[in-house]
Amino acid sequence: MNKQSEFQIEASPLIKAVRKAVDDNHMSLSDIANRAGLSVPTIGRLYSEKVEYVQAKTARRMGEALGYEVEISKKGVLKLLEMANKLNSGKLTSAQKAKLLRAFQRLLDEL
Repeated sequence: MNKQSEFQIEASPLIKAVRKAVDDNHMSLSDIANRAGLSVPTIGRLYSEKVEYVQAKTARRMGEALGYEVEISKKGVLKLLEMANKLNSGKLTSAQKAKLLRAFQRLLDEL
């Protein structure tokens, strides 16, 4: 069985997300690259639609850098979910709830 990092993921959802972030003057290619820990040319190739597929780990890093929750199916289908919509819908997974609780606990411990 393949690990997610070995999957080649169709890049079109990432291309749309990168273009939206840049075209809305929300982020620059450099901002996205810094947040994702990737090179500016890598982000530029996506913005210019010169890439058809990316590795799952790259998709995950970029999606999260753009503020999305990233879901990759076992078949390698990428879904980018807006975090605000996910939070407002009340459909947090148990892992997300646990992560939030840990973050709140750390915050409370610091007070």
